[in-house]
Amino acid sequence: MGSSERSENIKFLKAEYGDIFPKIKKSDVEGLLKVMEKYKDNKWWLSDDYKTIAYYYLESNSGIVRFDRFQTCVEKLLGMGVSMLTFAFGREKLLAAAKIAIETGKQPNDEQAGMMELGAVADLADKVGKDRIMGFADKSSKDKFDDGMNS
Repeated sequence: MGSSERSENIKFLKAEYGDIFPKIKKSDVEGLLKVMEKYKDNKWWLSDDYKTIAYYYLESNSGIVRFDRFQTCVEKLLGMGVSMLTFAFGREKLLAAAKIAIETGKQPNDEQAGMMELGAVADLADKVGKDRIMGFADKSSKDKFDDGMNS
């Protein structure tokens, strides 16, 4: 990345993050600059198009734009609220839904949205253990849950 391009990208990050920017670790800023460099002439983060912001942020899994801006774009594209859990553990499903919404204009229905949320819960449970996520009071309630999920 040339020094001019780097300067422009730093200028963007400073404007995007405002008062927070000085508190961001230098290594994190460098990481963002590397992601920005990867896109060469595609400066999607400068776009006013919510579809563009939603798609490329999901695709890059970067923090180039503020999360609240990204969240608004994704929710507008998909026509539904998206929980933090789904953003954290269901990114691939969100990206797939975003691609469909961009290509066809179809947004997830309530059942599909619920499945994305359940998928994120399942992914989280796989990472930290189902017992800790579900907060089972005793083994019998856990067994009942497992029986219901497996039937």
